[in-house]
Amino acid sequence: MAASATLAFNLGEWVRLGRLAMFALCFLAHRAYQNSRELLMRVFRFVRSILYMQAPPMPDENRFYNAILELLFALYKSADWPDNKQFQVIKLLKAVGLKMLIIDEIHHTLAGVMTKQRAFLNVIKYLGNELQIPIVGVGTQDAFRAIQADLQLSNRFDRVILPRWSNNDEFLNLLCTFEMAIPLKNPSNFAEESA
Repeated sequence: MAASATLAFNLGEWVRLGRLAMFALCFLAHRAYQNSRELLMRVFRFVRSILYMQAPPMPDENRFYNAILELLFALYKSADWPDNKQFQVIKLLKAVGLKMLIIDEIHHTLAGVMTKQRAFLNVIKYLGNELQIPIVGVGTQDAFRAIQADLQLSNRFDRVILPRWSNNDEFLNLLCTFEMAIPLKNPSNFAEESA
C-alpha cells in the first residue's frame, strides 16, 4: 500500500502568494545540495529528501519525467521513450532516498483530453506506489477536480483548503517565524511590536 498523500489547494489571490511562499520555504529548508566532489562523481545526495516541482502546463508524461530529471541534474535524452525515463527517474529517486514529492500547479492536469489526464494521473499513482512516498499536490480549486478523475488516486489524497490569512495573532506569529528564520538586512521587528 502506498504512503498517504495530501492534496492542498487554495482560495484567493493572496493565498496564491502565500501558498507559493510556504512551499518554496519548505523546499529551501529541505532541498538537495551537491558539493564539488559529489558533482564530479555525479552522485546526488539530498539533505532531507523532498523534491518540489511544478506540473507541466499540460498532462504529459515525457515533460513530467524531464522536469524531474532536470531537477536532479541527471543526464538524459529528451527524445527517449517514456519507459526509459520512468526507469531512470525511479532509480534516481530511490538512490537519493526521496521521502516526499510536492507537485505544484497540479490543476494543469485538466489542460489535456481525458485520456491524457488519466495517463498522467496513472504516472503519479505509479510513482507513489513504486517509491512508497507521500505525494503532495498543490493548486487551485480545480486541483481537486483533476484528482477526482481517478477514483483510486482521489482516495489517497486528503483535501486541505488553505484559508485566506487575516491580520490576527496567528498571522503575526507566522511573520515573526519568517523573520527569525530569514536573516534580513533591515529586520521588521514584528516580535518586539507584538509584545
